[in-house]
Amino acid sequence: MMVRIKDLVKNRLDERGAILVLSAMALVVIMGMAAFAVDYGWLAYNRLEVRKAAEAAALAGVVHMPLPGSATWGAGADAYDTAIDVAGRNGYANGVDGATVAPSETSSPHQVKVTITDEIPTFFLQMFIGDMVTVTGDATAEQLPILKLGSDESHLGGPGDQLWVAINGERRRKGSGDPYSTYCDFSTQECSGSSNSEHKSPAYYYAVEVGASASGALDVMVYDGPQLDRGDVDTDTGEYSYNNGTGIDLNWTLTFDLYAPDSTPNTWTDNSNLVCSRTFGYNDPSTAINDWLGLGGCGAATSGTYVLAITVGGEEASVSAFAIGATVGGSGSDVSVYGLGAMSLWMNEDNSTPTFKVIRLDAVYAGSEVEIGLFDPGDASGLAKMSFTGAFSGYECLMQVTDQDGVLLDGGAWHTDGWWNNTLAGGVGDWAGSSCGITTSQSGNNRIYNGDWIKLRFVIPPEHDCSNNGGELLVDSVLRLR
Repeated sequence: MMVRIKDLVKNRLDERGAILVLSAMALVVIMGMAAFAVDYGWLAYNRLEVRKAAEAAALAGVVHMPLPGSATWGAGADAYDTAIDVAGRNGYANGVDGATVAPSETSSPHQVKVTITDEIPTFFLQMFIGDMVTVTGDATAEQLPILKLGSDESHLGGPGDQLWVAINGERRRKGSGDPYSTYCDFSTQECSGSSNSEHKSPAYYYAVEVGASASGALDVMVYDGPQLDRGDVDTDTGEYSYNNGTGIDLNWTLTFDLYAPDSTPNTWTDNSNLVCSRTFGYNDPSTAINDWLGLGGCGAATSGTYVLAITVGGEEASVSAFAIGATVGGSGSDVSVYGLGAMSLWMNEDNSTPTFKVIRLDAVYAGSEVEIGLFDPGDASGLAKMSFTGAFSGYECLMQVTDQDGVLLDGGAWHTDGWWNNTLAGGVGDWAGSSCGITTSQSGNNRIYNGDWIKLRFVIPPEHDCSNNGGELLVDSVLRLR
């Protein structure tokens, strides 16, 4: 074989510069890969940060929803301003360095949506898409509305109703049916000191909700404000048999403090603007019995949820049963009164079968679970049962029992729907049948769950739309429930 040196040298000279071209092409590929590795990681990180800031801002803002009736959406509204502030604390100040924070309302008054847009610089991608890229993140937070306990009408209890609002004296036994107002435990009455770990002061909170259409002076009233042990009661009217002050305890008081709506409507223990107050006691005139008496001087109504705190004093062992009502401009058409968190009830007529509202569930609760605690439902003589109807008919319900010592019975198991038929006081058995309810006592004064806490869990299906009984959960009871 013959190789011509001249031709070989010529070919090699022709290939000069090829490495430079290949290197340039490889550099483009390497820079592109670096762009994807660095810049897209940078973009992903910033998108995550924007979304996290939007979530934090929405969660902080939704605490103030729904807005008080006097507020409008935008700057100055607590939900809007809080969302803007929290976004800024997380590095996205509205209008600074290209960042835009836009809180907005949704179709639900209990939601806040926050959208954050930011401009971030690029590195290797500058040659491909420019030196700045826009990233956007949004989040929507929802706060479920307050559960309305006992009523959504302009009064809770009172003449013609089958149950009254109640509260026990501080020195009455907890086992008498009130877990929060008394100092004493289950076994003692007129105790010294406090042996009830669940004691609270104020013992109960109630809401006076004023709608947007209501206009005029707010009047909050109490029926039978003076403290009377509801022993002698007319079974038709629910009125006391009052005679020369019989039944009034001289040494205790009942105070009703009404607080104006604030910027956190779902938290009722922090309202601080006291608008009116009244303390009832032994020195009230006899005309206060079987009558509505106003707190007085509550001022012009503001749309929103007023909080009525009830405090018992005087260290007595009696029981008071009363009613709460409210009007705006003399009308109760756009006013509702209901319990907040807990309520204590008194059934004034023995051997009756009253029906009362426990809670109202709007459609927003569809697909959720609701737990209801009943304390001391077995404090009755003879046969007594409770059944649950209304919005939950046919829905799944479960039950759990905690005894007086705080011990979960049956290992804390949740029992499925049916009637609870166990006849042993504080014992545990199985549900039977298809209806959802509780047998609270048997004949012969055999009380079941006397002094126990019963938890009922209702599983609300996604299709719940309040079409059944207006979304109300009703309880049918026999004999005395307190």
